[in-house]
Amino acid sequence: MPPETRSPRPLDLESLIHPKEKLYFAICVLISILVYAALAVTIMNGGPVAGTLIMYLILGIVVFFIAHGLHIGHVRGNGVRVSSRQFPELNAMADQHSRRLGLDDTPAIFVLQSGGVLNAFATRFLGRNFVILNSAVLALATQKGEKAVSFVLGTSSVTCSATT
Repeated sequence: MPPETRSPRPLDLESLIHPKEKLYFAICVLISILVYAALAVTIMNGGPVAGTLIMYLILGIVVFFIAHGLHIGHVRGNGVRVSSRQFPELNAMADQHSRRLGLDDTPAIFVLQSGGVLNAFATRFLGRNFVILNSAVLALATQKGEKAVSFVLGTSSVTCSATT
């Protein structure tokens, strides 16, 4: 049969779904119901201002934690992890900075395509340090020489050492 007349193979959607997706969905629904119920009770009772503020504070912390986790996921999914195979000179420089700063482990370093945004920063999530270098600032520093790259990487690494 010629390729033009073959019917397309059906897509197996079950292989695209994570096995625990329904559990995670149920947890999200349960948390949402609890939050909405707490808001409704607070509004109906004309509850004290302190209780409302505490609830919003807890909600804000949860939202921040989730957003930060999503950002780290974005970086890990779209960035290039610096290693001995990817950017070996940068990896050696990071190891040297980490030893000099007295860090036990070199933080995970990612180079992220940034569309021209000049930025480099460090963050900490669930006890792990991350250094994110936008590709534009790394390219500009590379043009200026090894000392400029060391400066950009070093200032981010200092931030990691301050958070440990």
